[in-house]
Amino acid sequence: MTMQKEDVIKFISKLPDDYTMDEIMAELYFKQQVEEGLRVAEEGRVYTHEQVKNMVQEWRKSSGRLSHCSIPPTKLCKTSEGIPNR
Repeated sequence: MTMQKEDVIKFISKLPDDYTMDEIMAELYFKQQVEEGLRVAEEGRVYTHEQVKNMVQEWRKSSGRLSHCSIPPTKLCKTSEGIPNR
């Protein structure tokens, strides 16, 4: 799913005419990253929500951040509406 020259030209031609080179490069980079994420997901190289929560908790413990956190881990979970509890 890599972008070829023709794909890039078509993509750029759809951007606003007043975009700067930096903005064009940012858009191309974003598109590339999305395509890479989709490819990785198709290959099944993804983590479940529970796995990510465990990885973050382990990272926080190893970095010493868990003991300094004033927000209990349960309050960091999202509600059913997708809004974080705080």
